[in-house]
Amino acid sequence: MVEELAPGLPANWLNGWLAAVGITVVARGTRLRWSREPSPLAILESPSQTPLAEQIAAGLPDEKTLKSLVLADKGLPRKPTLADFHRAANEARLKGDDSLAMSLTDLVTERKTDGSGLQHVQHGPFDPPVPRGVTLVERVIACRQFLEPDPVQRIRETLAGAGERVRTNGLGFDIRRLPSGVQADAPVMVDPVVECLCFVALRLFPVRGDGRQQLQRGWASGASQPGAFCWPVWSDPSDVWGIDALLDRLYSSHTRGERTDLQLYGVFGVFESVPYKPTGQSDVTRGYGARTRRVI
Repeated sequence: MVEELAPGLPANWLNGWLAAVGITVVARGTRLRWSREPSPLAILESPSQTPLAEQIAAGLPDEKTLKSLVLADKGLPRKPTLADFHRAANEARLKGDDSLAMSLTDLVTERKTDGSGLQHVQHGPFDPPVPRGVTLVERVIACRQFLEPDPVQRIRETLAGAGERVRTNGLGFDIRRLPSGVQADAPVMVDPVVECLCFVALRLFPVRGDGRQQLQRGWASGASQPGAFCWPVWSDPSDVWGIDALLDRLYSSHTRGERTDLQLYGVFGVFESVPYKPTGQSDVTRGYGARTRRVI
């Protein structure tokens, strides 16, 4: 196994953690563990002699692939009705496309406010509202375009912690994209490599519902509440399927992240989300920071 430390992907940054998980999705066979320090860093192990950045570049969906996703269908608006969703779901079944679940569920609905009586389906917390109704796939395509003409170099720099940030909103939930303090008037900026990897990681976090509220994997009700989402760090190298199984264990208890047997699975810490606090009723900005929930 070829091991690589990724200082650009710390676990106490939600998007960094998701991006590290996303690497195990696109570079199959790659295993992920975390360094044991207050700010754990991703450590990636690959069975291939091909440099990891090249494997990631080859596995990331390109713009053409992203546009072919059912979730990218122009007939599926930002606020789809039940009929819109069901048409897309039928197409997804025929194509074997699981992208709808990365954003939407029809297991809970709300009536549209335009007086039509129509019902529209709900988005998960990892697909928050953004200005002008830009869809999740449109956001990731904008990031994917920034990787050209040399995605391998871009990825290499991101893993090393030297990734260039660009002026775009990204997927819309990275708290670090937001300016603050003396830079309050600066534009929002993200690392496009991280955002693309976060997008593919969302395949492990499908959106469901219980008839009353949407439920995205790992999220408790009320994404605006501190601790609504939690994520683990672990010391044993795990591939995408091992991570999937570990998340099942973490989220299988109503105490979410407080299981006493987590250390049996190599978990040595759990982080939790801290939501952006709106500055007023008209502030629709979203973002999730992080804080330590538990050290084992």
